Amino acid sequence: MKEKAIISNVLKKYDLTLPLTWREKRRIKRAKKRTLVNILAGSEGGAMKLNWSLAFYNLMQGLGLNPSPASGARMAFAASAFCLMIAGGGVLLMVQNYGFITLPSQIAESEKSMGGTVSILSGTADYERQNIVKNIRTGNKISAGDRITASKDSSLFLNLDGGAVISIMNNTQFTLLQNDKDMVRIELKKGYLMSKVPSPFNGVYEIITPDASVKVTGTVFSVVYADKKTSVSVLQGTVSAVHTTSGAEGTLKAGDRVEADKKMTAEKIREKEKSLLNRFSDISLTKITPENSGEKKLSELNTIYKEMNHAQSSLTLEGIRKKYGKIDQVILYSGRKYTGAILSRGASFRIITVRGVVKVPAKNIKTTNILK
Repeated sequence: MKEKAIISNVLKKYDLTLPLTWREKRRIKRAKKRTLVNILAGSEGGAMKLNWSLAFYNLMQGLGLNPSPASGARMAFAASAFCLMIAGGGVLLMVQNYGFITLPSQIAESEKSMGGTVSILSGTADYERQNIVKNIRTGNKISAGDRITASKDSSLFLNLDGGAVISIMNNTQFTLLQNDKDMVRIELKKGYLMSKVPSPFNGVYEIITPDASVKVTGTVFSVVYADKKTSVSVLQGTVSAVHTTSGAEGTLKAGDRVEADKKMTAEKIREKEKSLLNRFSDISLTKITPENSGEKKLSELNTIYKEMNHAQSSLTLEGIRKKYGKIDQVILYSGRKYTGAILSRGASFRIITVRGVVKVPAKNIKTTNILK
């Protein structure tokens, strides 16, 4: 054994100093190992066993581990566990593919897709789901993430799973972002949306527009986004509104209306819109279906909605000038302007504009001018 140890040390230390290519150096290194194996093979278990031992030794050193029986056992156990994981994963995927079980991810997706049901539809509307647009029908389920668009002269009722009822009027587009027991979030892109939220509502009910956020805990109200402005009207309960552009906040009570801006000044709700919200609230007390004349009730909302829009759109500055003999411009301290005719002055100013009659507290008015 002493001679073998001497030869082994010589082989380990021996190296050539002549200029060699990398291939020649590799061949010399391999020849050293083969020579050492042949020398030790006679009494150490055979050349094959020693070859495997040397391979294991090189592998452990390459991984930065101490070559020992204990580390070898740990490495073998880890390799076996890894192989079992790969095999088990393959079997699970095969079982899922053939539909024998439902994975937790599928259950989560099902819960996430909670939404609502279209109670009744007047006219036509579409929903977009995963970039696929389909025509919507009465009885269809709406899932979280769906974008709903009501066509011209169309409207629909929607019962949310959380108990709230919403109605959208023609040319309205919204996305149901989230609907579960703790949070209902709706993104209103454009148009007119009415909501009736059960009181008390166990969670947060929120409608988001490009420039405002409206939250309630139980009420009847409407949110409008048109001409790049958000307006909120409240029939029952209270609403918290935030003008996201400026950060201004306001709390609206029953009978209030506000156009979201940096002042959030409330005014009295307009009569036609109050009538529309009252009718919506009455209809919402019963479950809306085609069988209980739901389409007739929805057409009543359409009629009031058209009258409300017509009353606003029929007013023009020229028509106001002819009727009242002048055009006033009212400028508020907030920078907001009202153009129309001042109907009355006092603690509050009543001003008729092309969008209807507005009531503004006198303390908020900076100046008034008569336009030529």
